Amino acid sequence: MAMFDKVKEKAGEVAGAALETANQAVHDFNEAVPRLKALGLSIHHLRVAVGVIPDVGASLRGSVAAIDPVKIKELIDTHQKNQVLVMILEGLRTASAFKEPLGDVGFEGVDVDIQLIPPKTSVGFTKTSPDVKV
Repeated sequence: MAMFDKVKEKAGEVAGAALETANQAVHDFNEAVPRLKALGLSIHHLRVAVGVIPDVGASLRGSVAAIDPVKIKELIDTHQKNQVLVMILEGLRTASAFKEPLGDVGFEGVDVDIQLIPPKTSVGFTKTSPDVKV
C-alpha cells in the first residue's frame, strides 16, 4: 500500500472517531438540557463549525441567584456518566464560589459557554438580568 493511501486511511479513521465523539457529546448535551433548565438556565444559542476538528457548542444564560451549589453537587453525584453535564456543572460549581465575594459588584446574570469538542466550559457573570424563558 502506498504511503498516501496509508495516510488517507488513517485520516478516515481519525475522522470517524471524531464524528463518533461528536455524536456522543451531542447526545450527552441533549440529555443534560432538562437538568440545566431545572437550574434556571436556558439555551441562548447553539453553534456548529466544521473543520479538521469540528466545534459543537452552546451558550446558556441564567440568573446568578439560581446558582445553587447544593443542587449542583446533587446533580453531579447523580449523573456521573454524563460527562458533558458534569463538565458544565463543575464550571457552575467553581463559579458559585465567586458568587458571594462578588455580591457587591451587582452581577445578576450568568453566561455559560460550552464547547463540546474539545470539551471546555467557561462561566461568566453579567450585570444585566437575563431574559430567561425556561
